[in-house]
Amino acid sequence: MNQISHLFEIYRIIKLIINFNNLNNMSFNVQEVAQLLKQAKENKKPYVFFTGAGCSVKADVPSATGLIQEICEKFPIQVKNLDPEKDKYNYGKYMSGQSKT
Repeated sequence: MNQISHLFEIYRIIKLIINFNNLNNMSFNVQEVAQLLKQAKENKKPYVFFTGAGCSVKADVPSATGLIQEICEKFPIQVKNLDPEKDKYNYGKYMSGQSKT
């Protein structure tokens, strides 16, 4: 069976579980995810695990904005040349300690 066939099989399984009339409520609890992964493994089917952007925050992993705030608090000298308004959402600049020139 090729990858496309595997994906369609996974789609078929998920479609049995999800009510596609309301895409905003596509969520699973831990037991449901575990069951889907177990079924995929038992059927030797590959699977793709998608999570939403809020998944890490709910697991107490800071968001990019939270990391920027923490960097500013812990490393004020390294980021003193960054423009707080212009660069406040530029995670890359804060992570690299790059200053404006």
